[in-house]
Amino acid sequence: MAAQLSAQGRPYTLHYAGRRLNAMAYRAELRMQLGASLHLYAADQQQRMDIHNIMKEAGQDSLFYICGPASMIAAALSAATALGIDPQRVRYERFAVQKSNHDEEIRVELARSKKVIHVRADQTILQAVRAHGVAAQAECETGNCGTCAVKLLGGQALHRDAVLTEAEQKDRICICVSRAQAGELVLDL
Repeated sequence: MAAQLSAQGRPYTLHYAGRRLNAMAYRAELRMQLGASLHLYAADQQQRMDIHNIMKEAGQDSLFYICGPASMIAAALSAATALGIDPQRVRYERFAVQKSNHDEEIRVELARSKKVIHVRADQTILQAVRAHGVAAQAECETGNCGTCAVKLLGGQALHRDAVLTEAEQKDRICICVSRAQAGELVLDL
């Protein structure tokens, strides 16, 4: 991303936090390539990234891309809300899929293929659809890319992706991570 922004002549800043300075991946390469656009925060150096302040001091047209553990994403989303930053300016990518111990089996009707499938509590809609011989595209399978998003024709989705906008969530669902709120969905598959 930094290389692309650099090639386009667009300004950017990378804030990178880790536990130990010497264990931070690509630290030397990033320093060499990004120079003053890189800010490192290492816990073993008693440095802590202040996400709220970083977002507060960013320009009014700044876009934010957050990638990291759930606690960091939650802190960024909380700071954005407190600062009145438009959610469209905040993007994030999780390291792992959001799961819940409260997931239950759901019923999914596939309108085009005329199949009704039952998705186990420990299974994603994507996995169930594929297990029933229905082709479905997917890339990341963690809700970060949107490749698996399909048209939602019925039911209420429980969105767990990090890519669909609020407007898109009204009629689309990322089947690699999201589920049904009330046990039943109708999809355009």
